[in-house]
Amino acid sequence: MTATEYYELPEGPPYSQLVEGELIMSPSPNFFHQEIIANLHLSLRPFVKRHRLGKVVLSPSDVELDFQNVYQPDLFFISNERLALIDEHGLKGAPDLVIEVISRSTERLDRGPKKANYARAGVREFWAVMPKTKEIEIWQLAVSISEPSRRLGLNDTLMTEVLPGWEMPVAEVFEE
Repeated sequence: MTATEYYELPEGPPYSQLVEGELIMSPSPNFFHQEIIANLHLSLRPFVKRHRLGKVVLSPSDVELDFQNVYQPDLFFISNERLALIDEHGLKGAPDLVIEVISRSTERLDRGPKKANYARAGVREFWAVMPKTKEIEIWQLAVSISEPSRRLGLNDTLMTEVLPGWEMPVAEVFEE
């Protein structure tokens, strides 16, 4: 399937992604997954808005990397310099930051072909948030797609070069 064919599908639910030309549907995220995304969004969005840095976008919103790959990251940030990449379908190009909460049903794709395609498209940073272990892997994709730059646990503070000055205790990410 191509991105053009993907956009002809009826709007979800159910929600799907196009990965390497294959339409992938997944079940709704669990409750804790949604709490994690809400915690991150409630911290990131006001910071980005206050400093007029760009936009923080929640899933479901399409990110088209190329004609065979249209993803719906759990959360992503796009800087002001790249806002022109947004059209009626979503983002046509790489966000600056992509955040995926890893679940059993999506881990193989999120940490495999999707991460590789994010790197190829120019995503600066990718976060893999692991609810089971309450850890976060930070991937500087221009540096490596095989090893994360940092692994953070509950006693650490989450911060990013993509949004200088923003920080959040990892424990707050996983608050229920």
